Parts: sequence; structure tokens; C-alpha cells
Amino acid sequence: ETHGSQGLRAVGAFASCAGTKAWMKFVLRLLISRLVSVLAADTNRPHINQGVKLPFPLAKPTVKLTGSDVAMLAAGKTVMRQVLADTGKGGRAVAVQDVAATTATVWDRILAFPDYPKMVRGMQECANYKDVSHRNGTRTIMTRMKLGMMGVTLEYFIHHTYDAKLGVITWTLDYSRLSDMIDTVGYWCVTALPDKPGWSRVFYSVDAALPTWLPGFVVSALTKKALTDATAWVKVESEKEQRKLGVVPDAPRNKKHCKAAGGQWMKRPWKHGSCTMPSDDASATEEHSSQPTGSNWFQVTTVETITCSLIAIGCLYARYAT
Repeated sequence: ETHGSQGLRAVGAFASCAGTKAWMKFVLRLLISRLVSVLAADTNRPHINQGVKLPFPLAKPTVKLTGSDVAMLAAGKTVMRQVLADTGKGGRAVAVQDVAATTATVWDRILAFPDYPKMVRGMQECANYKDVSHRNGTRTIMTRMKLGMMGVTLEYFIHHTYDAKLGVITWTLDYSRLSDMIDTVGYWCVTALPDKPGWSRVFYSVDAALPTWLPGFVVSALTKKALTDATAWVKVESEKEQRKLGVVPDAPRNKKHCKAAGGQWMKRPWKHGSCTMPSDDASATEEHSSQPTGSNWFQVTTVETITCSLIAIGCLYARYAT
């Protein structure tokens, strides 16, 4: 049972017996205190659970793409897959996006957590509080994020595990700290496209813990939007960064691939030729995309509690204020 459903039941119980302004004030105080408790991130207290969702393995995703999927990716579109839980609520979803940038450039943007406030709309603060490299080649990155949306600020702590050799990063909450979210798990995976040198294929997935009473079509819509927002900002920022670099290190080796990558094929009298990517001047005004790593769907669980509480406050005030 979610905190939101518990809160709604409490509101109903109080509202049914609230016959005086004194009761109304009591209920309003209760709801306001509930909102404060929802937004009570604390570095000195452990999280309310130790994980309710199964973490993703540190491995490349097994996403099967059809011929039509590949055609969509080549056309610059995002391919999405959603796998709902047995109840039809929540579940795992994945987005796939082709990016005109090398894997090194894409990872440079994904791992640039301190730059998220400049790249991701709504991100107010983002900073690593722990970054440790291990002998097995993996890297642990603990990140504090603060997201502002709908007049509400959400603070949460993410535990990333990055494997540069695999080209995968997974995350969960840092359960040693209290976050404003119930739980989240997810991953990024970036692979090079062998048939399009200088391009990368990005996989993004999260497991959304959503309340059981939320309509299935709402769950689907919110999950889909979170996926597209996440892959969109990575694509925009990675391609912008790649244009700053000029010539792509593993640039397309022929005119056709060069044109597909958005570059300019330069003929050379003494050799085959080379591909030069456009400068960053044209991309200076590109709009920032929205939503941070691992947090897109986070909004859902907390926002539904906040929204329901605010609605209840408004209804009670309208009924008993006069």
C-alpha cells in the first residue's frame, strides 16, 4: 500500500466526521505535516526501505530490435519498449536512441553530474558526494540531486555503479540516506554502431514503483514520457559536445556515412578523404532537454501524494472556510 493511498484514506475518515472549523484546521495541519514528511530528505537518516524493486544487473541489455525498429532509429526516432508487471501497474520499460556522437562523448555527458543543472531542465542542484574506482574496473558514484517541479522541490540520493568496459551504468537509491522517493532502479548502456562509425546507440531503462490505484493508461503515459525525456537530453547534449570537437575520432569512412552523421565529406587529392563535423555555432541555441538520470519516473510516486493532499486541502478549505 502506498503512502498516497494511506493519506487519502485518512483524509476521507477525517472529512466524514469534520463538522466544525476546529476539525477542518486539524485536518489541514495533518495534511500539511504529511506534505512536509514526504519532502523530508535527510543525509543523517536511512531510507524508509532497503529497496522494493529488483536492481538491474551490471550487464548489457537484451533488447531485441526488429527491422522496423532499426529503420525508426535510422530516421532519428526513439524506439520504446514497455514490459508491465503482472498487475498491469508499473513495470520495466526501455528506450533506445541513436546518437551522432562517439561513445566517449555520450559517456562524458551522462557522467557529467555536476553539469546536470545546465543540461537538464528542472534540475536545481546535482553533485557527487562519493566517487571511488575499484580494482575490478568498476566505479561507484554517489550523487545528490535536487529537482524542482510544480512548485515542489524533490531531493534524493543515487548510488551509481559504472563499468566502462561494458559500457553500462546502473543505479539504485543510496539506502543509507533518506530520499524523497520510495525507490528506483535503472541503467544506461551505450554501444558503438559498427555500420555507422562515430555514432552510438543508447539504451535507457527504469523500473517505476507506482501506486496500485493509479489507472494503467496513466502509468503507461508517464513511463513513456520519462523515457523520451531522458534519451532526448542525452542526444541533444552529446551531439552538441561532438560538434565542438570537430572531426569525429572514428569518423565515417565514406561520403554516405559522413552525410548520415551530419558531417561534410572533404575530398583529398592524395588520399581517400575525410569527414568533418560542423562547428558548434549552430547548436549554441539548442534548447535544453528535460529530466535527470534515474529521476524521471521518481516524480510520479511523490507527486501523486502531493497532488492528492493539495486537492484534499482545497476541498476542505472551500467547505469549511466560510
